[in-house]
Amino acid sequence: MSVQRPHIEPGRLFIGGEWRDGEPKERRDVIDPSTGKVVTTVAEADGADLAAVVAAARVAFDAGPWPRTPARERARVLHRVADLVRECLTDPQRAGPLTVSDQ
Repeated sequence: MSVQRPHIEPGRLFIGGEWRDGEPKERRDVIDPSTGKVVTTVAEADGADLAAVVAAARVAFDAGPWPRTPARERARVLHRVADLVRECLTDPQRAGPLTVSDQ
């Protein structure tokens, strides 16, 4: 099973399956600490954005298949996710560049 990186729209939030601007309409640069160069921008979010995220997560959970998936299958999926995270932690090429935000 290969993992593909998702399409990301710099400077926007992904909420409820859609890209949108954050309520503050502000963005923050993400800096590559090894070069000091800007690699992308991310959207600032506020309380309204957080409420939208929580509401979207609730709908996705209630309407989605996860709560009706047998426990054994959920465990298999979670173990696979853990394996992929461990692979990324041990293989810097897969993890991508480490970034820090300007403060």
